[in-house]
Amino acid sequence: MAMGIRISYVVHVFNEERVLERSLRRLRAILEDGDELIVVDEGSWDGSLSIAEKYADKLIRMPKVETFGKARNIGARAASGDIIVSIDPDVVVPLDTRKRLLEAFSDQRVVAALADVRVYPEEETFSDRFWHAFMNLRMRLSLKIMPNGKGEFQAFRRWAFERVGGYREDLESVEDCDMIARISKLGKVVFLPKGFAVRESPRRYRIYGYLRSYLYWTLNWIRYLFGMPLPRYERISH
Repeated sequence: MAMGIRISYVVHVFNEERVLERSLRRLRAILEDGDELIVVDEGSWDGSLSIAEKYADKLIRMPKVETFGKARNIGARAASGDIIVSIDPDVVVPLDTRKRLLEAFSDQRVVAALADVRVYPEEETFSDRFWHAFMNLRMRLSLKIMPNGKGEFQAFRRWAFERVGGYREDLESVEDCDMIARISKLGKVVFLPKGFAVRESPRRYRIYGYLRSYLYWTLNWIRYLFGMPLPRYERISH
């Protein structure tokens, strides 16, 4: 599958100037011929736009978007790649990301790929390592029981993404978990190899703590499963 495969990386942004350049610079560094970097700005008023202009192949400027699902879909609709990768704006991917994606999608049964997540190495504490190890294990086990996945890094085969209609735009939260649950009905969802991990800012955990954050996500997932209203996901920006 590797020959001629194009990858579109989609990043949705709202007031992320303190973390965005680090993320986009790395994505720019791993692009090969035919790949593209798409940034969807949701009405930022800080320096995010000027940063995005330096790195993005396509920059889509929108007024504030109601949900993450809608922002992700706007970028995906503009994508031309065979693989669409949705990435949070604070996430830094490893240099071998493209290679690992092509290895995963060389199996024609695979429709989506996820990655372990860790905190930026210079900010990582023992608590960060413990909780992320726990969450990564939980997400890996969930694929065998009730497929779902967190949205820091989600890669999809284009035809599968389109067939399920992309992310649900009516969900205030857990649109990432819902997407994996639905797309898993079309084929295999896999994690990229152990040892491969994307890195994220610990900002949310520094504000709310790990236990509160985990309970919040868990309760939202339960509400989703039972068709209950979901609270709006609070954005955290630097």
